[in-house]
Amino acid sequence: MKTSFNFNSLNRLALLLVSNFGYLTSFDRKHARQNKNYLFAFLLLTISLSSFGQTQKNNTENDERLPTLFNHFYHHQNLEMNYILENQIDLSFIREIEHTDLEIITKSDAANYDTYLLIDFIEISDNKATITYNVFTDGKLQNPKTITYKLTDF
Repeated sequence: MKTSFNFNSLNRLALLLVSNFGYLTSFDRKHARQNKNYLFAFLLLTISLSSFGQTQKNNTENDERLPTLFNHFYHHQNLEMNYILENQIDLSFIREIEHTDLEIITKSDAANYDTYLLIDFIEISDNKATITYNVFTDGKLQNPKTITYKLTDF
């Protein structure tokens, strides 16, 4: 579940909580403002930490799925090339794939190879994975292809 807050809504929520929903005397308002600032800081810290924790968990789970996903993708697409061009995507997970002859090459070395794979985009969200890739053969870059997988299928 994704929840978004902005500073203004948090500030109003903090004031509402410390003011007993509006029932304050003039003496209590002075103390309520001070308590509101403390509560506002606490709410901001709590929301920030909970959001960070959820993001880290999802990224870790997705990182663990990448080798399996890529292995399935590579064999399912019948890609027979052994070279993958290093792009803006972190391809370190390829080293975790067992029984593979895949090698990551740099852009400066790409001219030395007739055929290689260029991964443009990899995304895993919930139970869906999307991979966009190009194949370079005979001096030409083919049209990009996008493949989507349900992660529950494998």
